[in-house]
Amino acid sequence: IDCATANPEENTYNVDWEGKKTFIQCCEKMQVQRYVFLSIKDCEKYPNVPLMRIKHLTEKFLAKSSLRYTVLRATGFMQPLISQYAVSILD
Repeated sequence: IDCATANPEENTYNVDWEGKKTFIQCCEKMQVQRYVFLSIKDCEKYPNVPLMRIKHLTEKFLAKSSLRYTVLRATGFMQPLISQYAVSILD
């Protein structure tokens, strides 16, 4: 179950995109039976928000992988990340 994300002081691209790709590829090589990914509801609608774009790209990357996977698109509990997405969505 993958629900990891960058801390506010970390580089979102490195952790949430490059890190996820590497992790998914490792899971493929290890023949993980099912990968569960925690994404964000409607992430595809907000490509101008870095974390939303990365979540959507990760979903697409998973779809192209050989893994059996489940994507859970949660809402509303990402308070520490509000500065990354709330203002952009409201604009």
